[in-house]
Amino acid sequence: MSKKSKKRVFIVEDSEAAVLLLCEMLEDSHYKVCGTASGCDEAVEKISESRPDAVIMDIKLEGGKSGIDAAREIKEIIKIPMVYTSALFSAEILEEIRKTGGLAYIMKPVRQKDLLVALDIAIHEHAKVENLKEIMTARSENFREELEVSRKYEFMANTASEFMTLISKDYIYESVNDAFVRACGKKRSEIIGKPVAAIWGKNAFSEIIKTKLDECFSGKEIHYHEWLNFPAMKKNFFEIEYYPYRKYDKDITHAVVVTRNITERKRMEGILLEQEKLAGIGRLAAGVAHELNNPLTTVLTRIELLMFKSGDTLSAEDKKDMTIIKGESLRMKKIIGDLHTFSRKNIRTEKHEIDLNELIRKVQGLMSADIARSGITIENKLSVIPAVKADTEQIMQVFINLFSNSIDALNSRFLTNKKNKTICVSTKSFGKNGFVRIKVKDNGAGIDEKTQKSLFEPFFTTKSKGTGLGLSIVYGIIKEHGGTIEVRSGKGEYTEFTIDLPVDGGEGTMPMADFIVKSEEELLK
Repeated sequence: MSKKSKKRVFIVEDSEAAVLLLCEMLEDSHYKVCGTASGCDEAVEKISESRPDAVIMDIKLEGGKSGIDAAREIKEIIKIPMVYTSALFSAEILEEIRKTGGLAYIMKPVRQKDLLVALDIAIHEHAKVENLKEIMTARSENFREELEVSRKYEFMANTASEFMTLISKDYIYESVNDAFVRACGKKRSEIIGKPVAAIWGKNAFSEIIKTKLDECFSGKEIHYHEWLNFPAMKKNFFEIEYYPYRKYDKDITHAVVVTRNITERKRMEGILLEQEKLAGIGRLAAGVAHELNNPLTTVLTRIELLMFKSGDTLSAEDKKDMTIIKGESLRMKKIIGDLHTFSRKNIRTEKHEIDLNELIRKVQGLMSADIARSGITIENKLSVIPAVKADTEQIMQVFINLFSNSIDALNSRFLTNKKNKTICVSTKSFGKNGFVRIKVKDNGAGIDEKTQKSLFEPFFTTKSKGTGLGLSIVYGIIKEHGGTIEVRSGKGEYTEFTIDLPVDGGEGTMPMADFIVKSEEELLK
């Protein structure tokens, strides 16, 4: 056998004769002696440096320390298979050998056959133990990695806004995420291990949920939308998905249910649909206004020419008819002008910083005659607010329309009594002074709930001579400035318009939610 393939053995023995004998026994075998030591400290030092494949350790050594003491110290540095030799092995000694990880021991006098067998067993068993340790370590690391991945998935599930649940084929909740627990208004322990029917009620379970779960357990993915009323939430519109869970990618054992609140998305879809409808109406209005404007101008010109040429030749009745025709034509021209304004066609917006408080007072001054004639009291609660970037003429148009509506509402409620008519206007800043809020409130006739839903729709009016474009124009101007407008009213009590405007005119400001033209229920249909 070549030297290269021989296992290296270190001998720890205090008897020189015994060392020589052991060396002779190993000389013609598959082992070779790589070093010797007679005491504990010497053995520890040399073995730590030479790192042999095995150690023959005598129990009794010179210097006061035993071979077992040496083995303990060596074990702290390096794991090596050891074969112990001694003239006497008591139960206590064997127990100490076991604690050091000793794998074989031989009674003295040592026979060559016993020595070689003991070395073979010690090295083989040591290799098996170390290999097993490596396997267990690898498995432990894999387990830790899998546990960490599991914890990450659990963290992801618990931080998600969606409600996630795992339901067994016995219709039992086995796992739920934090969002679902919060929505149910219960403790996790009150849900885990409980039947689905216990959480949702027997009727809802038997009529809806069980059917969906059974389809999922058959291998189908289920997707549908439903209004749900979770205990800790108001009624919301949800997207619900059922996914079959296969254990080890084989048999379906559970259903994973993901419930996503899409109420806001549905609401925004409704708003976008309303905006598209308004945009379509605006394009139609622009086209109609353009087509009517030219012939109407011709009609007005001809009427004025006829009235001028006819002079005194017309009868009083004919003059009255001509005046009526001219008046109605002028009214049509006003309507066409409103259509142009509503469609925002060819209207250039020039924004610059304006003082809204000053602008409100200016509009009130312009309308002072109508206000005084109606006996209306103006209450201004104007706070110190930042300048707002806006188009002066357009914002003036907003306040003129709102004040006009308030005057009409007050005169409608108080037909003869001119007392107690009040229009209250307030301003304030909010959102760390990034926005300004204006409120215009009157104690007029008020608006019923049904009318409020259609108030900003074009051509909708409750007035006998109204065009139904005033508030639509207001809505369009406010939206163009990046703001919102909403109305609150009590029939026969009051009406209050609230306008929120970004001070930067909507340039670079995070968009605010649009006014909901329809009620939430209608938008979510």
